[in-house]
Amino acid sequence: MLISQLGLAANQALPAQAVTSGGEADLDTRARAIHKQVLTLDSHVDVIVPGTQSEYGPGQPDRADLDKLRRGGIDAVAFAIAVGPGPRTPEGVAAARAEADAKLAVIQRFVHDNPAQVGLALSAEDVRKIHGQGKIAVIESFLNARSLGMNLDSIDDFYKAGVRLFGFVHAGNNDFADSSRPIDDPAQEFHGLSPLGKQAVAKLNKLGVIIDVSQLTPDGLLQTLEISKAPVVASHSAVRALVDNTRNLSDRELDAIKANGGVVQVTAFNAYLVPPPAGC
Repeated sequence: MLISQLGLAANQALPAQAVTSGGEADLDTRARAIHKQVLTLDSHVDVIVPGTQSEYGPGQPDRADLDKLRRGGIDAVAFAIAVGPGPRTPEGVAAARAEADAKLAVIQRFVHDNPAQVGLALSAEDVRKIHGQGKIAVIESFLNARSLGMNLDSIDDFYKAGVRLFGFVHAGNNDFADSSRPIDDPAQEFHGLSPLGKQAVAKLNKLGVIIDVSQLTPDGLLQTLEISKAPVVASHSAVRALVDNTRNLSDRELDAIKANGGVVQVTAFNAYLVPPPAGC
């Protein structure tokens, strides 16, 4: 598997001054020391098609570029071919697929135009190799099977294009799974994964694509772990015991991912990290 085999060494032995709290090693110094010891991977970065606005509104960060990645100390980045909620009509699915294809093209163009600084990673070994060359490893990820409609074979198209990380849902349910943010859809349309979603878990395992359980309902997440024969990741989640948001993971879910050998990467959104003020 791509990420689980990387051996990201956040728990590797560090210089004593890098792990002591206080003394000469302030927070920034310790953070930089950790960065020097590990391969730093950002597991979920949105892609914005040129000429379109950020979905987060005016004034929000537009896109990751080489300068930002370098200044952030990023060694590997998973760019998300993501689509948002929308109708599951033939027209809605076609529009979502067009958006997904456009974002895939943005990633491919980024890699093609910067061969001296980035490389496309199709395996864990590729990530290590590209990092060893002093480049940034680019991983193509996928989010929201609404763009697939009910076509299981479309997964093959994205795999052949280089996708190695696959998330079933964003906001809103789709024909593969329920979302932890169903919006106008039934909260328990499939009670987790649909029959199509369960077939997709097996298919993704066979292809060697990592399954991303972020934004699934608890039932969907636990069903995925029951079916999957490989570790999973939650590429952009947070802790529900700290902030009671349906997108965050309960202790039960966190323990299940740990038992699966998987990894959870925390998303840096205030709404999922900081409890709202009383009365809100």
